[in-house]
Amino acid sequence: HDGAIEIKNNDGCVGLDGSKTYIIKKGTKISSGLNLKGATLFIEGELTTKNIWECYNATKKGKIYILKGGTLHIDNNNTALFNNTGVYCYNYGGTLKKEGDNMYLEKDDAYFTTGNIEVKNELKVQGLLYVGGDAKVGKLSTETDAKINIQGNLLGTEKQDLSVDGCILNINGKAKVNKLTIQGSTPKLYACSFEVTDKMVLNSNGAEAHINNLKTGAIDQCAGSTIYLVNNSIIDCKGTYKNDNNGNNQYYHASDSRVILQGDNAN
Repeated sequence: HDGAIEIKNNDGCVGLDGSKTYIIKKGTKISSGLNLKGATLFIEGELTTKNIWECYNATKKGKIYILKGGTLHIDNNNTALFNNTGVYCYNYGGTLKKEGDNMYLEKDDAYFTTGNIEVKNELKVQGLLYVGGDAKVGKLSTETDAKINIQGNLLGTEKQDLSVDGCILNINGKAKVNKLTIQGSTPKLYACSFEVTDKMVLNSNGAEAHINNLKTGAIDQCAGSTIYLVNNSIIDCKGTYKNDNNGNNQYYHASDSRVILQGDNAN
């Protein structure tokens, strides 16, 4: 961010030039609306904002980098994090503070953090979300076309019925839910260790589950869905595995629901 234009005054983040880069330096605290218009903003100090609008332009998104020691405080009770205004926010060891107990990341917005994320009630995602640590939520909701990548564990969802609905969800750590449904337009779930108390349901064409270690009460599988087991993977199904669409089309097996073993030691 060498050569960035320093913002020192309140309301200094409104009407920015989308072709330029700005910075709020360490020790500076300002209050301002956020109107990037495609500009890039580095935060070493502290920015408090109540209103966010038009952060993109015709060619690019507005970008925010929260650096170590920096703080972005969104001081409103809107459920939406960036109000679908075209913000790509990257948090590299700083603090994102959002008022309210719910968080909605809409389709034109993205949030990437190297640390953890915590939402007291519902975290709903339609845009892009990357979490370098754990995601602790009251409830996780996904919407079509969302892309969610959690490098740590998914926590707080043990009693939830989770639907992976037309999106891509990756969890590198552990997760536990009451019921898991993979549905919608070509949804994909990737997970290291997933526990489902009740049952896992795959019920749409193109639905995929890539899980190294799956423990579940039961499995219901239909349509053109696929469960993939890589080398050394295990399915521990306490109850019934039911497949309602296997071998129905002898000429087009891709439309079957199936389990594919991808390694010598998959069980």
